[in-house]
Formats: sequence, C-alpha cells, structure tokens
Amino acid sequence: MGATYRERRNKDGSSSWLVTVHKDGKREFLTVRTEEEAQGLLNKIHAAKFEGIDAVSRLRQARTAVAPTGPAPEVRRPLKEALGAWIDSCEKRGEIRGSTPVGYRSTCQTWLYPALGDVPVNEVTRDQIGQVIRRIKDRGKSISTIGHVVHPLQTFFGDLVERRLLVTNPADNLGHYLGKNAHAKARDARQVKEGTHFFAPEEVPQVLQTCRTAFEWYFPFIATLYGTGCRFGEGAALMVKDINWQKRTIRIERAFNEATAKIDKTKSGKAREVQVSQPLLDLLREHIQKHELTGVLFPNQGGRVIRRGPFTTKVWRPLLTKAGVPYRKPHACRHTYASGLISALAPAKFIQQQLGHASIQVTFDTYGHLMPQEHQDAVERVSQGFLGVTA
Repeated sequence: MGATYRERRNKDGSSSWLVTVHKDGKREFLTVRTEEEAQGLLNKIHAAKFEGIDAVSRLRQARTAVAPTGPAPEVRRPLKEALGAWIDSCEKRGEIRGSTPVGYRSTCQTWLYPALGDVPVNEVTRDQIGQVIRRIKDRGKSISTIGHVVHPLQTFFGDLVERRLLVTNPADNLGHYLGKNAHAKARDARQVKEGTHFFAPEEVPQVLQTCRTAFEWYFPFIATLYGTGCRFGEGAALMVKDINWQKRTIRIERAFNEATAKIDKTKSGKAREVQVSQPLLDLLREHIQKHELTGVLFPNQGGRVIRRGPFTTKVWRPLLTKAGVPYRKPHACRHTYASGLISALAPAKFIQQQLGHASIQVTFDTYGHLMPQEHQDAVERVSQGFLGVTA
C-alpha cells in the first residue's frame, strides 16, 4: 500500500493537488486545493497505518469531511439575482469596465434571464446553457452576443467552484453548442467585413482637406485619430500635458467612458507612449497656441470633452458626405493607421505597442490577414539561410 500526491493544472491556469492511495491493485483519489492540504492528508494516511486504520477508509473519511452537507445559501439564489450582483461587484472592483458590464447586463436580460433567470444557481446545467446558445444562434446573432452570455457565466460559476460552493462549472466545455471553430469563423468573417472599414490611401487627404475647410475646429482631433491610431475615447481624453515635444510622443493613459460619462483607464488598463510624426506635432502646437489650451487637448466648441454621439451626428457623418467618401465609423481611422504601419513594414511588436493591444496575439488576430507579403518575405529569408538558394 502507498500514498502519493501530485500537482494538477486546471484549465483556468490554477493548480490543484491529487492525492492517491494504492492498495491491492485499487486506487482511491481525492483532490485538494493546496499542497499543504495534500501533505497534511498524506501524513494522516501514513499515521493511520500505525493506528491500524485502513488508509483507503481514511481517504474516504477525508472526502466526506470536505464534501458540502448541502447547498450554501449563495448558490440557492435565482441566477438573475446572483449573476447580476456578481457583475455589479466586478464592475465596482474595476475587473470589468466601460461597455463590458453594460453589454453583459443587456444581453443576459434579453437572452439568458427569460429562460434561466428564476432557476437556482446550483440547479443550472450545461444543457440548459447550451439551449440558450442554440436559441441565440437560431436567431442569427453573432458569436459576440453569445460571448456576452457565456463569458460572465463561465467566470461566475468558476468563482463558485474555486470557493467550493459548487463542484462543477456548467458553463465550461460548451464547444458542442457553439459549433466547430466558432470563434475562428467569427474572426474570419469580421476580418472580411473590416476590409470595408479602412480608408483608402487617396481618401484620407480628401477627408482631412474637407475637414480643414468645413469643420476646422475638429481638424486637429481627426488628424490625431488618423495619425496615432488611438481609440476615440482615448483621443477625447488627451490632455496638453500628455505631449512630450522632445521625445515626439504622446502618452495615452486614460479614455473617456461613454457609458459613465467619466474619464477612465484605457481598454487594456495600461498607459502607453505613442510615437508621433513631426507634422502632427507641429499641427498640435499650432492648435494649442491658437486656442490657449492648458487642459483638455481637444475640447468641443462648448469647452467640454468630445462625445461620440454628437460628434458622429453633427461632424463625422456630414464630413464624409461632403468629402464624397463612403461612411465608416470613426474607429476606421484606427484601422487605417494600423494598415499604414503594416504597408510600411513596421514590426508587429511596434504596431502592438502603438495601438495599445493587450497582447501581440490581438494584433495578429485583428490585422494578420493584412501581412501576407511580410510572411512571404520571412519564408524567403529562411530558405536562403539554410538552403543557400534564392527562390
């Protein structure tokens, strides 16, 4: 007879410890959360030998001891009440921000709560969640809509499992309901769609020239969206002090949150230094001096932060119409900037840093389809290196 324990890596990256007792060709298992618990249990099993207690029985006693005697009050609450409170607490802690909690609440209210809102948390099953996913798919909604249901459920139930209030996470392993390669297909469709969201090289001067004459007040702001790739909220929240004239950079460390109408962190939660061209810096210097700005870099004509809705209605849409350019959202300026960097063969890591992507994988997922020639050049260089030939 013997007893051992080993570490196990969970899907969420955390660790648990599996204790195993071997006796007469049979094995008994128990999973605990920490190595200290595993070692303590092992000590009890070894001590049991000297007490004349069967080790397998001791392990079974331990399993009974850690098993819950009944559902905790927290998991007997209706899903709508419990999940709603969890989303609220995550938002207060800053774990989710901006449009994310708004999207979670709205989507769950529309799709999840009518079916499962009154079901106690501990009675929700994987199949029930799967049926909600199927209803969303049957209505032709996107993987993003499904994600606004699945993501909060996965982390909500995952937290309950970690705290040992539930044994399993019913929102895990939903691939059967999502469909094969659902996320990859959605990404490919989005990339095809976003191909229409770039401004062509000849369209950018048209827009900027029209803006300078017809919407002069907003010309520096729009030029900065094109010239830095910053998100709309990041551009609206820029301050004069964020410009480093010597280093030729702009520090982006905050964003205007449309949902709360407050200045918040950037989407990634991190600040970044964006390199800026000298012509754009010259334009910004002239803009600051002309309007004697000391605080917000791009106030609206009322002296307040530029809001996306009024800007789109009163400035952006009329501007594109006047310029004779098909409509794209202001975010297309960011895509256009990124595609310009790719065309200039800027390294992917530099593009990630300029755009403020949380990881380089996000950069590749979003813009990788624009880099085929860069990839081909790399293949050619590798071939020359180890084959000694030029293709």
